[in-house]
Amino acid sequence: MKDLLSSLVAEQQLLDQYLQSIPVRNWDTKTTFKNWNITNHVSYLAGLEDLALNAMKKKGTDFNKYRGAKGLEKFDGCLDSDNDVIPDPEDQCPNKKGTNEMNGCPDTDGDNVPDNNDKCLDEVGPIENDGCPWTDSDGDGVIDKDDLCKDEKGTKENNGCPVLSNEIVKTLNEFGSRINFPANSFQIIGRKTIENLINIKNLLEENIDGNLLIEGYASSDGDEQYNTQLSINRAEAVRDYLIKLGVAPERLDIKGYGEKNPLEDNERKEGRAINI
Repeated sequence: MKDLLSSLVAEQQLLDQYLQSIPVRNWDTKTTFKNWNITNHVSYLAGLEDLALNAMKKKGTDFNKYRGAKGLEKFDGCLDSDNDVIPDPEDQCPNKKGTNEMNGCPDTDGDNVPDNNDKCLDEVGPIENDGCPWTDSDGDGVIDKDDLCKDEKGTKENNGCPVLSNEIVKTLNEFGSRINFPANSFQIIGRKTIENLINIKNLLEENIDGNLLIEGYASSDGDEQYNTQLSINRAEAVRDYLIKLGVAPERLDIKGYGEKNPLEDNERKEGRAINI
């Protein structure tokens, strides 16, 4: 009977139902459970096992495995059903031999994701993707979650999107270098600036396999932090204008360099005039 009671420790809810079924009449024995301190004096034990097993049956538990089951002393009387040296109450996979690292569960594919949480038991994958490998729909070596062009082969440097030819890039850069702003401003003004933006838009329409990185700059006049933000605002202004012209937003990215990587020498007045 002691072994039977010990085996019930792993069934906390069942234990509660079982205890409620015990006929308490007199007081002469003390039973201590892992999370319970119960002092019950029972006048007779006849039929007590049947009461317990009936309670287990109502819970839908396979009570036959508990008949004569003995818990292990080193586990405070708890069972270790799969013999993995992890007591059932602490084992997330009590019927499958596992390891402490996997909380008692096996790891069939060796990807450090326990089988009970692994949606791809035969394929190695990260825990962030539920144990499944990241997909790469276009096979370009850039996984879909990082690929801005999932259905087109591209390069890692271009976020998985195709790269424009050197000739097209050179032409875009020429147009871009002619887009200038008034000092301390990020407003798109001037006929030549707008013409160059229209030329960029037309070139992107003719070459759909490629994205555009818009780089903003500023001269070295004034505060460095201010100039960095100014360069970002300028890049955003160009992006927004191109979107207004009909370029898809996902094809445009921006970066503000501030005083760094200037187009011309910031030490010269003429260079600073180009960098504004």
